[in-house]
Amino acid sequence: MKIENDIIQQSNATAFIETGSASQQVMNLDKWDVIVAVSSGCLTAALDIIWVGDLSLNDAHKWGKEKSEAFVKKVAGSNFVNGMAKDRKMKSFHGDDLAQAIGHLENLFPNAVDKSTNEFGGGLQHHVRDFGHHPTIIGLLFSLMTQFSGHGFGTDVHGNFICTEIKDNELLGKTPAEKIYLGTITWAFHLISDMAGSSTSAGGGKEGTGIPGPLLSLFKEISSMPGIRAITGKNKDDHYNFSVTCSKLFNGTLLGDHDEKGNLVKGGELKFDLRTEIGIGVLIEKQLLPILINEFIVRAFYAIRRFADEIQKENITCLSDLKKLDVSRFRPWNSKPLAHMLMISSTMFSVIDISTAGIKSAIKNGDNKPGFALDFLQGINYCGVGRVALIINGEAMLAFGELQNKYLTLAKEQISHMQVLGLDGGEAVSLLTKVANAGTSIGAIATPAGFISAATGVYKQIYDSVQELEMAREERLLIEAECAERIIIIRENRTEMEQQVYSYMMENLQVFSEAFDEMDRAILNQDSDGFIGGNVKIQKQLGNNAGFENLQEFECLMLSDDSFKM
Repeated sequence: MKIENDIIQQSNATAFIETGSASQQVMNLDKWDVIVAVSSGCLTAALDIIWVGDLSLNDAHKWGKEKSEAFVKKVAGSNFVNGMAKDRKMKSFHGDDLAQAIGHLENLFPNAVDKSTNEFGGGLQHHVRDFGHHPTIIGLLFSLMTQFSGHGFGTDVHGNFICTEIKDNELLGKTPAEKIYLGTITWAFHLISDMAGSSTSAGGGKEGTGIPGPLLSLFKEISSMPGIRAITGKNKDDHYNFSVTCSKLFNGTLLGDHDEKGNLVKGGELKFDLRTEIGIGVLIEKQLLPILINEFIVRAFYAIRRFADEIQKENITCLSDLKKLDVSRFRPWNSKPLAHMLMISSTMFSVIDISTAGIKSAIKNGDNKPGFALDFLQGINYCGVGRVALIINGEAMLAFGELQNKYLTLAKEQISHMQVLGLDGGEAVSLLTKVANAGTSIGAIATPAGFISAATGVYKQIYDSVQELEMAREERLLIEAECAERIIIIRENRTEMEQQVYSYMMENLQVFSEAFDEMDRAILNQDSDGFIGGNVKIQKQLGNNAGFENLQEFECLMLSDDSFKM
């Protein structure tokens, strides 16, 4: 059948779902492949530990602070900002003074939600608790909501989501266009003025509060969700734990320097704000180098070794013979064996890196749990962890490809099962169509979770359909058996019925024929008594009482007062 051929073609097509074609899977891993993969992982892990070192949040914050301050000065002295200052008859900014740069931006781009500073925790906490100060898409949406609703949005001291009314509406737009401008352009430049602290703190030589980065902003927003609050619970002060953790990260008390008893050292705060996240992003780039070296070693060994094997296999003796080689057999990408080697080397790299970070943190901090957690997190190569996650996902996709092939095999088995059952053409076509559609749908699924869910559900549907058809067939067979029994009974009684009908007709046919002949002659001769006599014969043969046998009796009956008896 055509549909069955479609299923077979679908199965053949999905047999190559593994990355690359079958010709790429020529050589499986041997001991030398494993040795090189493990050695490369160990070597690059040692390079990461010795040369790259730990990811220092202090260094990240310091570097991010420098870059943030330089960026604020650059924006404050830009032609766009100074042009706006000129239009408003304000002084332009030129120079290198951070406090003046911040003050210049604060005067040009005031934010309406600053009117609710006290409701969101004052100068120390309102930037993290007020969602309108978050430099994210969600922060932008809340900024626009503030303009159109006249309310600020964020969390209270306990971590509950709150909505506060902005009583002074002078910074709220009057028209939709003005509201959009204030909620987007003014909002963005106001956050730039806040990222390096306030003009007051900068003028006093202090670092300033700053604003949360995208990561901390996301954590704080999530912490206000009812489900998350319920999961994380509350502390003894009736504050939600996750929300408190986010606040401690922002003000620097969570990751700061702690003594042996776990108490924060005075002046040892380490803020995890936008400046720190900027610094982390730059420092993580340094962690990429050992990952790239590991990739290069493994891929180079894989390609060179298999290239040499192909030369020997094809007996290459001159440059002109190189055209015999199949590049897909030794190219350093799209290969299942290569993916296995990379998984081994990357996993070895991360195991050594994470183990070393844990041992170093334990030796350094002892029972100081906050210090251990901070040093441990700073000692991990996050690029390596991310690489392992990507490779495992790729390996999982290969496994799911094999599972898909098994699924299609099961589908073909169900087709064979249908054929054994001897289903009618209509039933077979219906079920084969369902199987074909199911196979095509499964083949189009790219995500592991989606494939498993669909394969399981569709296969169950096919299996249930086969069972339903089989039950329907059994029920039909029972009905057919009952009908066959009734047909036998009918056939047994058929002869007797025909005899009875024949006898009845033969007995009455002669009388009926004579009576009709008399009636025909009476009509021609206008003989009323003859017509009535023919009718009387028919009535008597049928067992009925005619009531009159001639015209005179009919007239007496009509003139009589007696009731008619039919």
